[in-house]
Amino acid sequence: MNRNGRPVIPHFAPDELLFLRYGVDDFVNGQLAVAAMHFPKQSVNRGRFSEPEDVLYDNDGKYDGWAQSSSR
Repeated sequence: MNRNGRPVIPHFAPDELLFLRYGVDDFVNGQLAVAAMHFPKQSVNRGRFSEPEDVLYDNDGKYDGWAQSSSR
């Protein structure tokens, strides 16, 4: 996890969102396919530390053909 020097904050508010990105091929018939979820190693951004758009950028800060979703 890239915390940028921030301490670990293990507490989540019940209404905190998690943001993830997925490929266009993972979106089927208007919904995110179950196969797109890569548990236990799914990467997400916490809503407490980011905005939904933050998951769309790669390490170079460019869009990389990804879409976004959010979940509680």
